[in-house]
Amino acid sequence: MPGGRTIEGRIMKFFWLAAGLSLLGPPVLAQTAPQANELWRTDNVDRPDAVHVPHGSDWAYIGNQSGAGEETDPPGQGYVSRLNLVTGAWQARWSDGLDDPLGIVSQVDRLYMVDAGRHVIALDMDSGDELDRWTLEIDNIFLNDIAIDPDGRIW
Repeated sequence: MPGGRTIEGRIMKFFWLAAGLSLLGPPVLAQTAPQANELWRTDNVDRPDAVHVPHGSDWAYIGNQSGAGEETDPPGQGYVSRLNLVTGAWQARWSDGLDDPLGIVSQVDRLYMVDAGRHVIALDMDSGDELDRWTLEIDNIFLNDIAIDPDGRIW
């Protein structure tokens, strides 16, 4: 029968497939799962939600949510910690008085973050001082993250 539809043709196709796979070697046939290596660890944060390391910076900025994460938590208990990834210097409450800092991004000398899903806050990247705050005035919208495009627009 044409096209290898006979039993012999099927056996030959199987043989050639097996031979081809054997030439690919063990990496194709028996790949192992990728492994993650721990780079650093800290137990000095309460309820971290976001971590951001600005390009070219030695600092990691960690947003910590307030209390137990309930709507009944008092306002102003959230904060941002700062960890130097080279020296290990730790600033537990580098910037505080926030509610629930979520996504964090940076541009030039400012950090931008979402706070409590309703505010976007700009912080000075050196001092942690609040430079600006914008409030979302739309009901039933909860921001969870933030991005900055190449033109500097905040999304």
